[in-house]
Amino acid sequence: LLLPFFAQHLTDAVFQSANRFETDAPHEIILNQIYGNTAADEVALRLGEGGKLRTQMRGPEGKEAAYPDALLEEKDGAWVVKERFAGLSYLKKEGKTEQLLAKYQGREADVCATGLYQGNLTLGNFAITTLMVREHNRLCDGIVTERQAKGLSTKDEVIFRIAQQNNITAYMKVVIEDYINAFAGQKVFMLDTKSFFHEAKRWCRGTPLPFHFNILYRIHSMMPDTLKGYEDLGFKALLAQNGMVMEAGIGQTFQLASSQGAHAVGLGNTHANLMGAEKGALSKARDVLGSYNAHRKALGLEPAGFDAFDPAYRAQLQELYKNDPDQVDYAVGIFAETPPLGLTEKLGLKDPSIIGETLLNAIAKHAFRHILSNPFMTREFLNKEVLGEFGWDNLHATSTVADLVKRNLGDEMSESAAEALRISFVIPEQA
Repeated sequence: LLLPFFAQHLTDAVFQSANRFETDAPHEIILNQIYGNTAADEVALRLGEGGKLRTQMRGPEGKEAAYPDALLEEKDGAWVVKERFAGLSYLKKEGKTEQLLAKYQGREADVCATGLYQGNLTLGNFAITTLMVREHNRLCDGIVTERQAKGLSTKDEVIFRIAQQNNITAYMKVVIEDYINAFAGQKVFMLDTKSFFHEAKRWCRGTPLPFHFNILYRIHSMMPDTLKGYEDLGFKALLAQNGMVMEAGIGQTFQLASSQGAHAVGLGNTHANLMGAEKGALSKARDVLGSYNAHRKALGLEPAGFDAFDPAYRAQLQELYKNDPDQVDYAVGIFAETPPLGLTEKLGLKDPSIIGETLLNAIAKHAFRHILSNPFMTREFLNKEVLGEFGWDNLHATSTVADLVKRNLGDEMSESAAEALRISFVIPEQA
């Protein structure tokens, strides 16, 4: 379950639809989940001291820990947005504040000031956003200590920018070395700070994200019907539940997400609450994209027949598409596809992929290209002089979500309990 949680956190930041054909998000990984989309967002979310982001202490007595600052306050019997956060860009969109109030009715104190509107919408998104806020502030402390010892400037702006760069770079490293590898069933280490091999590659150039990359990431079928231990809440346990995270702590939340299996990527497996999103994705794909096989051709893959699809739906698809595989919709074919026999060996993977060949091919190409063309991945930025010794050492000690979690638990649990946490994109018993 941690895998779709992280997928949502990552993609919500770069796939923000402005209308049917466009997005209004920066097409770079900039951790806008915690820093916001605009300069004004960033100013509102910053503390203004020591380079840090604004936080609040929440949690059971004796186990309080840092979470993003409260977005709302009660005035004259009504909950309103705090003045300092009134200018957040996502709150300027009509109805967004009212939607948050409706989702958290009776729990308004749990709504937090995150960089994106989505930060308050799901349990997983909020937990990961909290983690990255804590990591930013932890980086600030280490950077200040190092720079004080060297007699260097510790102005708020200086510390903030160094911590921000370190945080974004470490996040991208985790995306490659932990998250993408879990999808692909392999273990590839892509942070190369010696040869910078990627800078010489033709594909290593900045570009807006392709429309189809937005569509292929709609992996709603991975979301389960219930959350372990909270079955009485049904699917609602996975939605607007900041309070649940703050009560349990992020350590327990990440361990819970790591212990529960996600549902399979595929057809006929999406919860009813997400069917509207599935329909929207199919509609957008039909507006712009070609067929499934036309897309395979664009990727340099051979056209596929109905035998490439899940046997449980093969006959139904043949009937719907008049026995012509070239008519199969892109958004249907990529999720109907099953990993073909021999794909693991063909791609040199350690373990079987959880997705089919077309999805795997597209995710790998676009994810690596998108991350490794980021300016922070160039030799001018990715070095000890720019990141600082503390940041440089921290980056090389960061490869997994577990690395981030275990050093950011504060008073949530003891050091020994933190070390015993089992956090992984693969269920620990299967890792």
